[in-house]
Amino acid sequence: MGNPRSHEEITSADKTSVGFDYQYYYFLYTLLELKRGQSIGYEVKDDVHIELDSGKYVLMQIKHSVQKKADNSIINLTERDKDLWKTIYNWINVINDENSGRKDSKSRLEFLRNTEFILVSNKAESKSNDFVNNIKKYQANEISLDDIKKYLIDLERETKESDEKKNITKIYVQKLLSQSDDWLALFFKNIKFDLEQDDLVEKIKDKIREKYVDDDKVEDVLHWINSSMNIWKFENVKKGEKLQITFEEVRKRFHKCFQKGRSNKLPIRTVEIVLPDSLNEQIFVRQLLDIEDIEEDDYIQIVEFTTYKMQVVTLLESWLQDGLITEDEKEEFERNCMAYWKNAFREAHRESKRILKSDKYTSQEKEEMIKQNALKCLDKIRSIELQVDETDLGIEKSNGQFYSLSDRLLIGWLLEWEKRYGK
Repeated sequence: MGNPRSHEEITSADKTSVGFDYQYYYFLYTLLELKRGQSIGYEVKDDVHIELDSGKYVLMQIKHSVQKKADNSIINLTERDKDLWKTIYNWINVINDENSGRKDSKSRLEFLRNTEFILVSNKAESKSNDFVNNIKKYQANEISLDDIKKYLIDLERETKESDEKKNITKIYVQKLLSQSDDWLALFFKNIKFDLEQDDLVEKIKDKIREKYVDDDKVEDVLHWINSSMNIWKFENVKKGEKLQITFEEVRKRFHKCFQKGRSNKLPIRTVEIVLPDSLNEQIFVRQLLDIEDIEEDDYIQIVEFTTYKMQVVTLLESWLQDGLITEDEKEEFERNCMAYWKNAFREAHRESKRILKSDKYTSQEKEEMIKQNALKCLDKIRSIELQVDETDLGIEKSNGQFYSLSDRLLIGWLLEWEKRYGK
């Protein structure tokens, strides 16, 4: 028989899709606030937890609601709120969890002294939530522990059992009241409420901006961070390790993301490509087929070259639409590309023109030799790595740019390509 699971492990899987996304983005937001010497965990000791450099812990329960009031705003957190009391119940079980080594009063009180509990929700604060109000008054020494206990006794008594939701609240209030005074005193001192936490993605972007990232790079940095975190999560889950990361590891993992975000270079974005239906009918593919660089049935290679072409076309258009480059800069880039091609074309076909004038070769031999020169031109072009505004495109997208130009019949490989394919 395996080791019994702790309450932390049992409750961590209770998620809805939107709630899961909300929890993840709050984790990411909190991670970007991490300080030196701290570490953060995701679904380890709670939905999210932070281990401070002092050895103390902050446990966070993340609750998201899609319920709205008549004015379309998110509902309030009420004193009988199911999320509130489910959270309290979970924390009671975590604190008293024998499977986590807390088998007696002494160990539980020690845990309470060293732990802060935060309920995070997009629900709004309510002035009529007397549970939250009394907790705040107790922490400000305005009321006593007996005052809170009296309030809870009244709340439990006034909660009718006919309503299933309120019945759950009644049971959880009873569970809380069953704890010792020492336990309750420490618990109430260490509870906090982080409500109205909405628009988390925008708050994450603000955190990214605080790292001296320009507005036009924020989306890219967020994408890179998300990709990095998803890889980290996948690797840890695959190895069966806990999802916990230190400040130093966060800095190491995200350093490149922020460095690229602060760079003046253009962001190289990965875009999803939808391939055309008739791959072999693309003009650039026909040009490659005619010089026997590829074969009609070479599907994988044709898909690869088409992907290169579409990636660079989409990338240039996104830079233009986002204002990262101007139309004049794009046109200048294409003129430079065509100048590269023109030089390679002239060099490769200088001999082709002499071959056409010669009487030493048959028509078939001349065609084959000119085809070989076209391949030399193509090979030379494929070795060129292009730049846009001092940003390296890399060899794949550089090749894709030349495929795009040949697809638009601005360049070609055979000597008389314009006549052959028509404008």
